[in-house]
Amino acid sequence: MIRLIVSDGMSSTVINSVTAGRKARILVIDDEARLASPSPEGSHGSEVLHDRNNRAIPPEELNQLYDKMGDGTMLVATPVMKRLLTITEVEQVIVKVLEKAGIEADVSELIDIYQREGTFKTAPIPSEAAEALDKRLNYLARTTVTQFRAATPDLPGMVKGTLATSRWCERLGVDAIISKNDIKGDDGILSKPGIKEVEKFWINRKSDGKYGEQVVGPQVKGCIPDATLPNLIRVCWCKPRHWQRLQLTHDD
Repeated sequence: MIRLIVSDGMSSTVINSVTAGRKARILVIDDEARLASPSPEGSHGSEVLHDRNNRAIPPEELNQLYDKMGDGTMLVATPVMKRLLTITEVEQVIVKVLEKAGIEADVSELIDIYQREGTFKTAPIPSEAAEALDKRLNYLARTTVTQFRAATPDLPGMVKGTLATSRWCERLGVDAIISKNDIKGDDGILSKPGIKEVEKFWINRKSDGKYGEQVVGPQVKGCIPDATLPNLIRVCWCKPRHWQRLQLTHDD
C-alpha cells in the first residue's frame, strides 16, 4: 500500500482565556430538526437565545440565521477569522496599503504588532494608514471562505466543514456557530444543540480549494487499493509537479 502523509493546514488559532478573555462560547444548531418542524424552537436547544443586550431573539429573526446553516457549515466572529489569516495575506495587504499611501515602514514589525494585538492602532505609522490597514484586513476576514477542522480538549469529537464569518456570532455573544452535522465522533455532548462553554476551542484553517484540483487532507493515511495503484502511478508520472510535497512510501 501507499501512505500519503501530508499537512495542508494554512493557519490555526485557539479561543481561550488568553485570546478571548474568557472561555470559548459555541452554539450548536441542529439544522435537520429545523427541517422537521416549521418552528426553529428545538433547533438550538430548549434555551431561549438572547442577543448581547439580553433581548430575546424572535423566531422570525432566527430563521435568517438558520438559512445560513447546513451540513458542513461553521460561522465564526470576525476577530476569530482575522487570527486565521496567514502571514502572507497580512503581508500582502500591508505592502499594498503602504505603497498606495507612499509610506515606508518595517513590514515585519507591523506583522508582529498585528499578530500580537490584532490591530495597527499602536503601530509607528500615520493613523490614517493604520485605519486603512485595519479596514482592509477586516474586509478580507469577512469575505474569506475556507475549509477547517476544529476541536476542544474538553469534549470528544471533531468539527469539520466550511468556515465563514457572520455578525450573528457577535450578536449572540458566541465565538462560533456550528451545524450539528459538522461534528464527527463525539459522545453526544458536543453535538447537543445549544450554547456551551469550553476552556479551549482550537480551529485549523485548511488549504483553500481550487477549481479542478483535489486536496488530499492529513486524515488520508490509509491504504490505496491495489486496483487504484496503477492509475495513481500514471498521475504521478504525468503531473510530477503536483506531487513534490508528498511523501510516498510503499509497504509490501
